[in-house]
Amino acid sequence: MSTAQGSQGHYNAVGQGRQSSMNSSEGEDRSRHLLISVELMTGMRSRTRKFAPISSRVLLKASITSVLLLTVAFIVAYSIILVSVSNRMSFMHRTADSSSEKSKGSKKLKFHYRHFEVNGRNSVYKFVNDTIVKWTIEEFNDAFTEKPKCFPGSKFIIVITSSPENSERRRAIRRTWCNPRNYNLPKFSWQCIFLIGLTNHIPSEIIIKNEIKTHGDILKGSYMDSYRNLTIKVMHGLNWVQSFCRSEYVLKTDDDVFVNTQGLHQMISRQSNIGRNLYVGYVYSDPKRLAVVRNTLNKWFVSEEAYPDAHYPPYASGMGYVLSMDVVRKMVDVCKYVQLIPNEDAYVGILADRLGIEPVMSGRFTLSSSGLRVCNYLYLIVIHSVVQPNEQYAMLNNTLVATSQCDLSAGPTEW
Repeated sequence: MSTAQGSQGHYNAVGQGRQSSMNSSEGEDRSRHLLISVELMTGMRSRTRKFAPISSRVLLKASITSVLLLTVAFIVAYSIILVSVSNRMSFMHRTADSSSEKSKGSKKLKFHYRHFEVNGRNSVYKFVNDTIVKWTIEEFNDAFTEKPKCFPGSKFIIVITSSPENSERRRAIRRTWCNPRNYNLPKFSWQCIFLIGLTNHIPSEIIIKNEIKTHGDILKGSYMDSYRNLTIKVMHGLNWVQSFCRSEYVLKTDDDVFVNTQGLHQMISRQSNIGRNLYVGYVYSDPKRLAVVRNTLNKWFVSEEAYPDAHYPPYASGMGYVLSMDVVRKMVDVCKYVQLIPNEDAYVGILADRLGIEPVMSGRFTLSSSGLRVCNYLYLIVIHSVVQPNEQYAMLNNTLVATSQCDLSAGPTEW
């Protein structure tokens, strides 16, 4: 073998050695990369398995909490909407117009016509036949609230329309003209009942519950407390009085009024027969004042379907009017046949007209409390526009001063 061949053989041997070593090193590198990849993937999988149950539990808890919160929110919102819509729909249903009744096949309505002169012109009032019931007061009783306590022997009952939030007004009234002891009279010479409907204002609702428990002088109805439901409120109160707490007379008034209860008590006590069919107050008789409001944006709006004529019959202002108990009973009986309208005092006037009872105008009922002298308090029975509760205390004091300093012959003996 030549030297060149030997060298070539040596070179080949070395080259093969290097090639084999390079191959082995590349194999080792590949195996390392594979091991690293396997370890990384194994680690990631193990971590995924480790945290997967925790993530699932967190997501499950979050989902349950969200569902519960959404369910509670839905129930609360649905309840509020349901109460509001139910009361509005019930009022609309109970005041359905006669045309809907007219469409009931053989049950045709017969109308009674009564003529009434307004501003020298004849107006015709249409009244539905008594065989058709339009609404019933009993539907508005609140079966879940304690009813007022009735004390026998009272000369008269005062029913006072009050808004749920007017707790300070009610407090002032209880301490002033609703308390016979202020005039040195027996405790139950008269009795006051506050008329209140439902409210969504929770703080007012809590206060009302405490008042019912403490004073027992609130009649709560199942209707929503609003101006448009004022007629329901008053008729609900009159129905309760004639059913559970009868006396000789009823005074209907509001919580922004001062009542000279001493003077009213004297008037009733001095006359053994003050009169039956009594409906007395500040009577509206001006045709402009009796015109029915047809503007839908006005709070006194009444549709032609609810009341077809252009004018109401004369009626006493809702600030205060006195009814003898026989009138209360007859109004409660007949109201179920007379369609409701939202104007409480006009509605009472319609009932009186239906019964043939003429309202009596009396100057002892005044629309304003301004400009009065002390001795006026002997003459006046109902004074309107007493907005601030502290005014009730001042007026009570004026009444007591008038009793001691003024001529008592000016006191009330007749309407």
